[in-house]
Amino acid sequence: MKTDKGIHVDLISGVSGRKPLDFQTDRAIFVRMPHGQFSVRVVTPLPTNVAVSLDGVELLKTKVQPKQINLLSTDDEGNELRFDLPGESPARPVKDGDRQDADTPKPAASLPKSNGLVLVSLQFAEQPKTKFGPARQAGETETVCFQMNAPGQHERALLANFNRIIPPEGVTQSGCSCCRHGKHGS
Repeated sequence: MKTDKGIHVDLISGVSGRKPLDFQTDRAIFVRMPHGQFSVRVVTPLPTNVAVSLDGVELLKTKVQPKQINLLSTDDEGNELRFDLPGESPARPVKDGDRQDADTPKPAASLPKSNGLVLVSLQFAEQPKTKFGPARQAGETETVCFQMNAPGQHERALLANFNRIIPPEGVTQSGCSCCRHGKHGS
């Protein structure tokens, strides 16, 4: 998924080491993720502060480097990021003062309990230089919402959200851009 600021972020399965199947709606990106380890992959044009929470529990906050693949696979305490069955993941409560410094994204709004809801908050560490002046302080936070679902559950979510799916770039309601231009066999 590419954000408005040009930051690429997605989830990677720890089982296969690949990006799992997903679909995007206006509310979230639904990801078909087997239970077990997962990682957050971030590719950004500028140094970026990243905060990751799972089911309302902050797991990590870090600064990632630009123009390289940043694979976040452990929390702040060195434990692997895991998508477990409900009630199996150890919860670490978010403290009120956890993110008060200017270098980290603001905390996400309180959310209902769920299983597999990953919020990735992204904020440039500093704004890019412009022709009008030097770089400025950190800017607005973007949050990408992923809903991980186990196989079977993911397919049910797909059926329930079928009319809300946002087509990927290059695909329109009438088909892919190739079909609209008559490039596929007639």
